[in-house]
Amino acid sequence: MSRVFKDREHTAHSRCRTACYAVQGHYGKAESWLRRADKLVGDLARPSYIRGLIDGARGDLAGAEARFKESLRGRAKRVTQSRIAEAAEAAGQLQLLQGPAEYGS
Repeated sequence: MSRVFKDREHTAHSRCRTACYAVQGHYGKAESWLRRADKLVGDLARPSYIRGLIDGARGDLAGAEARFKESLRGRAKRVTQSRIAEAAEAAGQLQLLQGPAEYGS
């Protein structure tokens, strides 16, 4: 049973890495791979984190912050959790700098 779970988790991480389509601006393709990762192992931090990066790239800071916070509820190494928390904080601070008229629109 442990081996099956490890294989599923490895494959889920691989699918998240394949979501590098997001770097090229192909967010739909990235989301397709992230959904596949979620189906394999639903409690990983990585898919929500990548979705937060996509939201940030699209200029949706509120969405990015929410995704990063969601990601913190998922499983990740301690150092990764620290980086995700920093990203959530940065997204929140950027929203404050932009002011209420700009974010969320």
